[in-house]
Amino acid sequence: GIDFSAQTATSETDAAATAEILDHYEEGTWTGIIKFGGVNATMNATYETGIYTKIGRVVYLSAMLQTDGIPGEGGNMQIYGLPFTSLGGNTSAPITFGFADGLSITASESLTGTVDPSATFIWVREWSSTGGAVYADHGPWSTDGRGIFSGFYCTA
Repeated sequence: GIDFSAQTATSETDAAATAEILDHYEEGTWTGIIKFGGVNATMNATYETGIYTKIGRVVYLSAMLQTDGIPGEGGNMQIYGLPFTSLGGNTSAPITFGFADGLSITASESLTGTVDPSATFIWVREWSSTGGAVYADHGPWSTDGRGIFSGFYCTA
């Protein structure tokens, strides 16, 4: 790894650093699986692979995922297949949707997401200017729903 320990601390927070060696760099792909209440949606093979870069313990990821079918029963929407398990403790991380298509939402609604502690999936939430954020279910997602998202989270 790259050793930064010879670097002079420039603030009190730098002086409290616990690791000064960059010990990991990796790039790759990951396969996303959308689930509703734990039941897999049918994924579109053209739009099921995302990319990631891991630098130290921070994972940056992005993907465009599309379904060709969704289960009939309800349940909260999750995106599985993250390349690494997230860090435990109080470490939720944001996921931003930059584009969504084929959804049954209004102009005042959008999708957002989080990676919770010790997880390998993203919780998808539907955000409304009037009601705030609630867990998304299969209601706003259509059979051929598609979303492009990105974000980062920390690993152990």
